Formats: sequence, structure tokens, C-alpha cells
Amino acid sequence: KYLIIMSCPVSEGGLYIAGAVICFGSFAMFMKIPPVLKLDLDPVVFQFWKSLWAFLTSFVMLFFTDFQFSPFGIVSATFWVPAGILAVIAVRGVGMSIGQGTWSGMIVLINCFWGILIFEEPLGDKFVTVFGICLLTFGVSGIGFSKSFSEYISKHFELNYSKTSKIIQQQQQTTKQSTTINGEELMVLSQSTEDKSNQPTVTKQKYPRWIGYSSAVIAGLWGGSIYAPMKVASQQGVKTGGADFLVSFGIGVAIVQPFLIIVYGIIRKFIFKRRFFPDFAFKSLWWAGSLAGIFWAIGNFFSLLTTNCLGQAIGFSGCQSSLVVAGLWGVFYFKEIRGLQMVFFFISSFITLLGVCLMMYGK
Repeated sequence: KYLIIMSCPVSEGGLYIAGAVICFGSFAMFMKIPPVLKLDLDPVVFQFWKSLWAFLTSFVMLFFTDFQFSPFGIVSATFWVPAGILAVIAVRGVGMSIGQGTWSGMIVLINCFWGILIFEEPLGDKFVTVFGICLLTFGVSGIGFSKSFSEYISKHFELNYSKTSKIIQQQQQTTKQSTTINGEELMVLSQSTEDKSNQPTVTKQKYPRWIGYSSAVIAGLWGGSIYAPMKVASQQGVKTGGADFLVSFGIGVAIVQPFLIIVYGIIRKFIFKRRFFPDFAFKSLWWAGSLAGIFWAIGNFFSLLTTNCLGQAIGFSGCQSSLVVAGLWGVFYFKEIRGLQMVFFFISSFITLLGVCLMMYGK
């Protein structure tokens, strides 16, 4: 049997989830501001800044506890660092909303697998908890795909409306006894303009869509296991549960990240015939990258406490509701979620939060 550490009440765990959700939902905004977007940075660069601050901030725990290291921290970092790089590739391939919605849904499923089936975490009301997990999965997926849903419905409605309008115009045209040449030219011009306006705008992506989708799925399935090593370590008697595990995780990140950069550099140099290291843009990115890394590190601290308090199935799964906060930034700050997409977003957000509340209640 695996040792499941439950050292706080559910209400306290809810506060930890709130802290993780706010930070996880806000760190990416620093990478979406115009000066950063103009740099067109390599995926490894984004992950580098998160890894840097995950390592530096982990040693803050030494002010509150003795130094303890577990090699399972390296295993945990092996799950997290590649998943972070794949997440950036997913965004470049299918966009932020679809990419994040896909890997968040996968993370919920994989954490339920670890928590309920492998670690056998105790559940109070199993029906309510499982129903809450289903709502959470449906909600985060709905947030991620809200743009696609709204575009499909809008395009379908406009297409039908356009066809109906054309039929009416043709019928009206046949009832006319005569038309002027100028009138016919004007009709052709307006018809041509309408056809062009109905064409969907194509956004050029850096990677093919199949690579984007595949990266999102793998990032969720692989990165969703980030805290499983912490549970295994506690089962073997290693006293690095919860926030204490942060130091081991930070050291693991400091080992895994440089190794992957070197491997990535070899691939760039000898396969793609490019420069060994990508441009890390230290002068332009240091402040935005640092803020993004710090916000993520704080969110990671709260998510560790959440996982230690509520278990992996409920704790870390609940942290995926950070999509709600990320969406709120898109609505009120970046103004990128509007119209029908906003309706889908708020409905999905309500379902997500309802799922988290049911999970907490069932616990």
C-alpha cells in the first residue's frame, strides 16, 4: 500500500487549489504580451525560464525545513520538463485554447488514474466525486475548445444565412422586368465582396496541426504524472512530502533541463543544420521570463500542498481549473475572447468550478 499523506482539512486544501489556480492561470500572460510575441522564441526558451525559477525558488524551503534530497525529484522533473516543451509546441500548432484545453483534460484523467487506481486514495462519496471529476474534465475541455465551437456555429449560421439571402435575391431578380447594366455590375461586385468576407481567415501556425494535437495529448499524459514520484517516495519512507519535495524537484529540474538543451542542440546542429543553441533573448526577455517563471513556481508550490493534502486525483486535477483564470485574462485584458466564444467560456467555466466544488464535497 502506498502511504497517502492527508495532513489538512478539505477547506484548507481548497485554499491551496485557489492559490495554484490563480498563479497557473496567470503565468502565461507574460509570454503573450506584444514585445515577447515579436521575438518568436523557440519552445525550449519558454521552458528554460520556468525551469530556472523552479530551481531558484525551490531553495526558499530551506528557511523552513532541513535539507532533504530524494532522487525521485529527478524522476518528477523528467516528467515535467519535456511536457513543458511539448506544451509550447502544441500552442504553436493548434493554438492556446485548444492546446491547453486538450492537455488539461489529459492531466485530469491521468491523475485520476494514479490517485484512484494506483494509490487507492480514499474517497468519501464516490459517486459525487467521480461526477465532479467528469464535470471538471468536460468543463476544461469546453474552455479549451470554446473558440472552435463558436467559430463553427458562427460559420454555419452565416453560411446558411448567406445561402438564403442569395436565393431571395435570385428570386427577386427574376421578378424584375428589366435591369440596368450598372445595376448588374453593382450586384456582381457586392456578391464577390460577400463571398470573400465569408472565407475563414487562416492563421499561419509554426507547426502542423497534427504535431500540435499530438504534442498536447503527450504533454498531458506525460506531464500529468509529475507528482506520482512524490507519492512513491513517501511510500518508501522518504520524508519529502508536500512542499518539502520542492527542493528535490528543483535539483531534478537543474539536471534534466540542461541535458535536454544539449540533446536539442545536437539535433538542431546535425539534423536541421542550424545553430547549436537557440536564441534565449536574455536582454529582451529577462523580466517577462522571470515573472512568468516566478508565477509558475508559486503555483507549483501551492499544487504540491494541494496534492499532499487532497491527494493526486482531486488535488492536482482541481488545479487544472486554472483555465478559468487564464480565460478571464483573455476576456478582460487581452480582449481576445468575445461574442459567442465568451458565452461558451463562461458556461464551461461554471461547469468547471461546479466540478471542483463537487470533488471537494465528495472528498
